[in-house]
Amino acid sequence: MTTTGVVIGCYNHERYIAECLDSVLAQTRRPDRVIVVDDSSNDDSRSIVESYRSEGVDLITCDRVGPSVVFNTGVEAIDTDVVAIVSADDSCLANRLERQVWLLDRYEVDLIMGLPVIIDEDSHVRSDALAPEFFEPFESGSGPLLGQLFTSGNFICAATATFRRSTFQSLGGFHPGLLQLQDFHLWLKWSWRRMLLSNERFSNYRKAPGSLSAASNDRRMNAERQWVYRHLFDDVPDEVIQATFPHIVPASPKERHRGLDLASIYLQHVDPLVYQLGCELLLDCLDHEDGVVATADYGITLQRIFSLTAQSDVERSVRATSLMDEILGGR
Repeated sequence: MTTTGVVIGCYNHERYIAECLDSVLAQTRRPDRVIVVDDSSNDDSRSIVESYRSEGVDLITCDRVGPSVVFNTGVEAIDTDVVAIVSADDSCLANRLERQVWLLDRYEVDLIMGLPVIIDEDSHVRSDALAPEFFEPFESGSGPLLGQLFTSGNFICAATATFRRSTFQSLGGFHPGLLQLQDFHLWLKWSWRRMLLSNERFSNYRKAPGSLSAASNDRRMNAERQWVYRHLFDDVPDEVIQATFPHIVPASPKERHRGLDLASIYLQHVDPLVYQLGCELLLDCLDHEDGVVATADYGITLQRIFSLTAQSDVERSVRATSLMDEILGGR
């Protein structure tokens, strides 16, 4: 029988951790293991978690390592077939595990996510309009999901994610250097593999002041976003790229040039930061003989590339990308 576990990430969540744990322990399919990973809270969070030890809740403490390492640590320690993740300030709907494990098996996927219920700092249900990013219309299927994540950005709520532990680990888990877009980065890597995005609601997501999604973090967010997009297609096969973007990269019997195809995709993006990457890729093509030939075959002249780059703040792009490459090691 499939074993299930829940990993809860916690940092200074004394106000909410009991509510989260109660929701996990009240599941219609009770988890086999529950682990709270506390990232050196300086409030009473750990004492509250300790009071749940008789309920089978385990506690792991970390030393301010950030959310990616917190969840990676919990997944490594929990040793169950399926793992659900949730932050300590969020909570789970009563049938989350039962329903998600059924969906994993029914559709033979490795990751299942869905929609949240939006709650405020007092746990009152609020309008979906407070978090419109999670309620974008989406298409089913791996190809369209990769394309929609590329175009729209992250519209998936991490508090609803439940996955097969082995696949999470094979993909490297959450990137430890990302603070805000670690979930987006992982969903992109998973989006053309075996995953399912459901219209069902699985978790309560707390929209409160002072969260990582606050406007004050926009500068870090922009730097991370550009790094994520720069490395988005690193492991994506050519055939998946063509199937995902057939209107930009049409099927053709002649030999393709990956750099030119990716530049074409990036240049269609409305985000200036992503557009800049397309300009860089075109310039990179000119550093290699096959790229020079490919650009000529497609009628792309150096003057045309200069015209495109003139519309973009390339200097800012290079600075931001170099910074994130240094921080994250180009992973």
